Amino acid sequence: MAPLWPVMVLVCALIFLKFSGAQGGLSLALVVMVSLWALRMALFLLIRDYYRPEQRQYRLMRIELSSSFYRKSLPKIFFGHAITAWIASLIFAIVLFDIARGDVEWSWVHNSAIGLFSLGFIIQAVADYQLHSYSRNLERVSGTFEKGLWRYSRHPNYFAECIIWWSWGIFALPTGNILAIISPIFITYLMVTFKAGQEVEDEISSRRPD
Repeated sequence: MAPLWPVMVLVCALIFLKFSGAQGGLSLALVVMVSLWALRMALFLLIRDYYRPEQRQYRLMRIELSSSFYRKSLPKIFFGHAITAWIASLIFAIVLFDIARGDVEWSWVHNSAIGLFSLGFIIQAVADYQLHSYSRNLERVSGTFEKGLWRYSRHPNYFAECIIWWSWGIFALPTGNILAIISPIFITYLMVTFKAGQEVEDEISSRRPD
């Protein structure tokens, strides 16, 4: 399911592009950024999941729900992913419909946003590659990875994800629509609470005391 989530977000952005009728350099720049992010992440997650067993949270859910897993996984996992994708993609609807109205012109704000996106994209790609290479080189990963970007951050990939979404928040600033901030705040909340929250940290520490 994980590889589908960024694709869902991309599909949402493309739907907004179609129905808004937005054209020009700004809409093209936004769609290119979203496409690069979504396709890279989807491909990486497909490759990563091919070389490792089912993710821990899904294994635990399968055990907890037992025979009802196949029935309850639809609302708990699939519907949840779809809803979060729509919430996250709200920012693209705001920007693209604003561009379609002709209210926004290219400015230094957009250049700054593209630069910040590029930084986040590179950090995330490097961090994912480093951790994936480390995991594949070990028969069983029991220690904590402390090389490359992982020497400086517990979760450089999640940090980069936040950078990417806040870059789109900056891209949306010229619209003047305060609702555009919902998406980067929402993603940051998911990263901090569910991806790198205290419960996750405690669980990792129990497996990897170092």
